[in-house]
Amino acid sequence: MEKPVLSDEARSCYREALTEDTRVLLAEDHPVNQRVVELILKPLGIEVVITGDGEAAIEAFSESKFDVILMDVRMPVMDGLTATRQIREIEAEHSLARTPIIMLSANAMPVHKAESIEAGADAHVGKPITPDILIKAIKSALHNAHEPDLETAIPAE
Repeated sequence: MEKPVLSDEARSCYREALTEDTRVLLAEDHPVNQRVVELILKPLGIEVVITGDGEAAIEAFSESKFDVILMDVRMPVMDGLTATRQIREIEAEHSLARTPIIMLSANAMPVHKAESIEAGADAHVGKPITPDILIKAIKSALHNAHEPDLETAIPAE
């Protein structure tokens, strides 16, 4: 498999938003897609933990902290939309900080994106995944996760 090439813009995005201790949970059942994400992120020093289905992703999420979750929509055992809903329920039940979730799907129509957002995802990225798009999506998710909620950050007068 040919190694994906990052553009200068993607590398710049990486330097601004990601650190070498960034941990990504990848829930993806297809070995080729798993490898593509690894080839994009690992050279940047990002740790990638891979699970093959939604149920395993929930288990990994429950056992460890991740900065971002990349979640395939269609997987065996449990699909990504269901897993995303359950992760959001776990966060709410245990008062955990919201972990950014980026849905990965071959379906990139507006209705599919809306389903992802409705399930609790922060973004929806169409496949095939390119280095530039993946890095920008991760940067955006991390940036949004660290932005203060203005309604709760600014005291009411």
